[in-house]
Amino acid sequence: MKKAAVIPAALVFAFFPVFALQAERLSTPLPLPKVVFSANSEIVLSESRLRSTLVVARFPDDPGKKYELSAPCATILKPVWSEVSPSGIRTEAFPVSVSAACPAKKIEFSLKLSGKTVRNSGLSVPALRDAELFSDLSDLSDDALFLYARNAREALRTSNQTLSGALSNTGSGVAEKLSALSDSYRMANLAFRSKFALDLHQKRQSLWYVVPVAGKSMPVDYPFIPWAPRPYRKATTDAVHHGWDLMAPVGTPVRALAEGVVIRTVEWFAWRDFDRLIKGADLTEDQRRLNLDVYRGNQVWLKTADGNVTFYSHLRDVAPGISEGAFVRSGEILGTIGISGVPDRSYNNPHLHFEIQKNPHDGGDAKSPLSIMRWDWLGKGLGKTEANELVTKTFARP
Repeated sequence: MKKAAVIPAALVFAFFPVFALQAERLSTPLPLPKVVFSANSEIVLSESRLRSTLVVARFPDDPGKKYELSAPCATILKPVWSEVSPSGIRTEAFPVSVSAACPAKKIEFSLKLSGKTVRNSGLSVPALRDAELFSDLSDLSDDALFLYARNAREALRTSNQTLSGALSNTGSGVAEKLSALSDSYRMANLAFRSKFALDLHQKRQSLWYVVPVAGKSMPVDYPFIPWAPRPYRKATTDAVHHGWDLMAPVGTPVRALAEGVVIRTVEWFAWRDFDRLIKGADLTEDQRRLNLDVYRGNQVWLKTADGNVTFYSHLRDVAPGISEGAFVRSGEILGTIGISGVPDRSYNNPHLHFEIQKNPHDGGDAKSPLSIMRWDWLGKGLGKTEANELVTKTFARP
């Protein structure tokens, strides 16, 4: 069990004599006590090797005070090396492994004294989740994603060579050993990211959407398809339909049209939310977009491998576990059909309205809801024949 929880034993023992001889090289002007170093600069929660690190802490050597390294979600073993400098500063190196289920966005390493965290003693290391990497890499164009991906094998080979060299070069000092270990982690991280990008690129090449309501076929006629007129919303929107409507009873499950990451949810829509509508003949495009966001009611936004973002709208509720950052599989239930966002108290035609925002892959801001609403949408400007041809090319048969 200990082997799985820490960095490889060979690495630990290789560092032991070097630390003992050259601890003074870790001298630093930082206030003490302090966590001064993590060999791994980014904890990758889904990768066992990259969930580990070697953490170095420095503090005054005082027999009456027992300092301990602390971090959330972490297994911290006894130090593999400990040394006191002539100036009375103790330096210790701890093998650490972080739990794959850690919810924190950053791993905060700090020192504790008598059970209390020592102020300003901490070191923060980012924690990366697959969903975050999926979302970031899906913003790349096909060419950029392929260039990112093609270095996977070379990065892994270089990582292993760097680590091997660090272990075999017994004449190196502690600074060189730590630098080599950090380089090994860095290259392993690049290898992981590159392999992830390669997998994403392959998924993108064979991507098909499934119809978001099981057993339904995509609509083929107005008013249920993109670019259908919506003249009754002329005072608040651009007066056209931005997606497809799938008619089904309230409570019908709605499913993910492809594998992806949930990037936004809107729940608990209430009638008073219509007070946010802005009306007028001279509205800006952004004002119209924000009005459309009100009309969508309860929503789930799903980002898929192609970088596109699908808005699932008018939901009655959002499924348990579906929240920002959730990674979902194709066909996974996101919520149920409702009539939220429909400004008609007597409305009796419940349906799923969904629209697909086309990622421009232009390196621009793809993080804020409004920036995504500014993207063009799938089916924009198409006539009925062209819209139905688009469906044939994009959606798998139900």
